[in-house]
Amino acid sequence: MIPTNSKSQVRSESIYGEIILYESEWRRLTLRTLNNDQFSVILRPQAWVKTLHNLGSDPQSINNLNTELVKGRWLFAKGIIYEKEEHIETEVYELTLTTDKSGTRYAHHPDWWVVQISQLADFYLNHLQASMDKSSFDFAHYHTYLERNGDSSNYGRQETAVLSRLIYGLATAYLLTGNDSYYKAAIEGCEYLCQNFCHTDSNETYWFHAIEFDADGKKFIVFSSESGDDHRAIACYEQIYALAGIAQCYRISAIPKFLDICKSTITFIRHYFRDSSKYGGYFSHIDPITLSPLDPALGKNQARKNWNSNGDHLPAYLIQLFLITEDPEIRQFISEIQDILLSKFKSSDESPFIEERFHFNWNPDHGWDWQQDRTVIGHNLKIIWNLLRLQSINRDSRTLDFCRPLASSTISFGFDHLRSGWFDMLERQKPHHLCWHTRKPWWQQEQGILALLLLQSQEPNEKIWSKYADASIDYYNMYLLDHEGGGVFFSVNADGTPWLFGDEAKKGSHSMGGYHAFELCYLSSVYSNILLRNEQLNLHFKVNPSLWGDCSYPVQPDLLPSGTIRIMRVIINGQYWENYDSDKLRITLPMSDEVVDIEVRLGPASPPFELEEIDTNLTKDIIKKDSEKLFAIRGYLCDHYLPIFRRHLDAAEIQNRSLCIDVSDLHGACPDGLRFLAVLQQEFHQERSLRLLNISDSMKQDLKPFLLHT
Repeated sequence: MIPTNSKSQVRSESIYGEIILYESEWRRLTLRTLNNDQFSVILRPQAWVKTLHNLGSDPQSINNLNTELVKGRWLFAKGIIYEKEEHIETEVYELTLTTDKSGTRYAHHPDWWVVQISQLADFYLNHLQASMDKSSFDFAHYHTYLERNGDSSNYGRQETAVLSRLIYGLATAYLLTGNDSYYKAAIEGCEYLCQNFCHTDSNETYWFHAIEFDADGKKFIVFSSESGDDHRAIACYEQIYALAGIAQCYRISAIPKFLDICKSTITFIRHYFRDSSKYGGYFSHIDPITLSPLDPALGKNQARKNWNSNGDHLPAYLIQLFLITEDPEIRQFISEIQDILLSKFKSSDESPFIEERFHFNWNPDHGWDWQQDRTVIGHNLKIIWNLLRLQSINRDSRTLDFCRPLASSTISFGFDHLRSGWFDMLERQKPHHLCWHTRKPWWQQEQGILALLLLQSQEPNEKIWSKYADASIDYYNMYLLDHEGGGVFFSVNADGTPWLFGDEAKKGSHSMGGYHAFELCYLSSVYSNILLRNEQLNLHFKVNPSLWGDCSYPVQPDLLPSGTIRIMRVIINGQYWENYDSDKLRITLPMSDEVVDIEVRLGPASPPFELEEIDTNLTKDIIKKDSEKLFAIRGYLCDHYLPIFRRHLDAAEIQNRSLCIDVSDLHGACPDGLRFLAVLQQEFHQERSLRLLNISDSMKQDLKPFLLHT
């Protein structure tokens, strides 16, 4: 019999917080959330305690709770809340720790995103093209719509922008990992895209919406868009994203025809979408017959401008093209978009959020279809991220004044302070309620992470940026990775459970391809390793020097502040290459008519200390290969880095081999560091030796009292 006087309510919940106290005798854990609320939760006897794990790996279970549940560790707690008349009880059945006992986040490991991007690329190649011979990639079998496990659906459509985004992902995976399969797939996909999805006339290229295959395998062109917002129009953002994969392929390969088709598409965009009147900017749609943005047949999209038709030029292709070409015309295009974003998208009323849709004269359009006076959280974050990127080539005094308050407002109203993660949409006007649902799409998490990482790097004393950047990274890696089906989920509910309905249950659709997840892996590696944590980053290129007009090849990973990054090492075709400009981030290519493989190691411009083991097979006659182990040390050797030095040497398994250290980039050492080198020599004195190579005159004087062999 059910008691009629019971007023208790039960609901499941997820909490993201920092451990304040663990009382083992009561199995009670006190957590502090992002907005400083405190929760006391009880661990059920069957509670599973584990660590955050990446794609392709298994979680590590933790059994000794007394030593592991220590103050300062961040975690996700999944449990059940019992709301009774008198009090609230929370019982937890799963904990996922996102930091180790020292407080270091697992996702801050230098290789975290590299591992993840490899898993993503393998997912698409192994499942998307499961029917293919793995030694080749016949993109005629490509399908836009993919099931959760990556298998192709029966819907025989290939959408241009989605395929280009996948190609971007594969090219980016090669750039970060050097896996030749990713390069091969990216280039072959790019060739297929260029041959089948566009038309060039008078040096202007425009892109079809899709190719459709019928049951007999016959194909026909879908000329104008068939997506809901863009129906029977040519959408500017589809022309923009048609270039995403091609621009990235040009960046890793320097194949001239890829640049040519990018330029001819830009010519088309600037001819037909650009508003040449005094108002400027780019229209969102043109009619497929008249190619006019003013045609009445466009209906709700007649004479309209929006975020996608203006801001999306930057991340999709302009920045990639500028990184490799440094073309002044592309730079001018970037400056044009930068000014549009700063001057037109700022709120025109009391709302703290950007304007997103406009009439031809830039008057805000608060009545457009589903959007009305609502804001997409990811668009606010995306404009912050891209404006901050542009500061390195065209510093604008308006940028930080624009970005700071926008970021603060977006965190205040668009972030889940209990569970972590970014919501989807908000009402622009107070009280800024969520629209329709509490789901959290994967791409909006990406925009939040990248925007806050750059804010953190530019304003390191503002702790709120790092706090929410880390929370965003933890949430994405906790809930958006699909460890069962592979890849990433389209969206999850507020508590992190996957939303598996309609197209959002798929891994490929009109709205999802291999783009944002790959972009996140790549740029998180760049920003986290180089700008924030003094780590190193390897990039890879395959270039035919004879097809590159300038012998000097640029390898800057993104638009980064001047003086923050340098080349540390270059390997070409498996051999160390010394001909490069470390500070200008350019490599002088060898004279060759064949494609050369380039691996470049990048690092922070002024690293405090680094130790690197040198592959003796790649060196010239510096050492006796059978008897010596070669290292290079850089920076300043102080007492803080001595344990790191020792740990590297212990891990290198030197055993009975002598030690040879290149100190050409060692700028100095503190007294403890000098004594460390002396003691190290003492350890090697009996049957081995310690040699220092390329020592400077000033370092010789410092080392002279210790009689080190130089």
